[in-house]
Amino acid sequence: MFYARWCPFSAKAAPHFNALPRAFPSVRVAAVDSSVHPTVNTYFGILSVPTVILFHNGKIIAKFNDTLFTLNRFADFIENFSDLKSPEKINVTSQDFHGPLASSPVKEIDYYLYIAWVFITICFVNYVSKSSVWNKVMDLVRTTWREAEAHHEHDD
Repeated sequence: MFYARWCPFSAKAAPHFNALPRAFPSVRVAAVDSSVHPTVNTYFGILSVPTVILFHNGKIIAKFNDTLFTLNRFADFIENFSDLKSPEKINVTSQDFHGPLASSPVKEIDYYLYIAWVFITICFVNYVSKSSVWNKVMDLVRTTWREAEAHHEHDD
């Protein structure tokens, strides 16, 4: 499973994914934090998280990237692309909400996002400051300022 710690959809899928080893003991499951390993995303063609990929002998068999991530949907996905069958009654337990994948998104500061916003703001201000509209606004402010100073007497 390719997930992100900060993603609410990944957090909702986590308990269901955590329950997969009980439903399919012969299937090895692993999770990759996509925000920590972006080159792995590129290699496997991960465009969004969460995404589950089914491998056989190191080759990709199928990708599961749906809007509904439940244990039964995961089980159907595995059953459709393999000869494995899950037990008739599989449920997510309270233990599945505790790990190994977290069932609540982690709040963290995205410094790259802040840097991007600062860069965009600087570029916008630079662009606007060179426009004719900006020059007209600045001339209007200067004229108004001069007129206000001319009509206002200061007593020091």
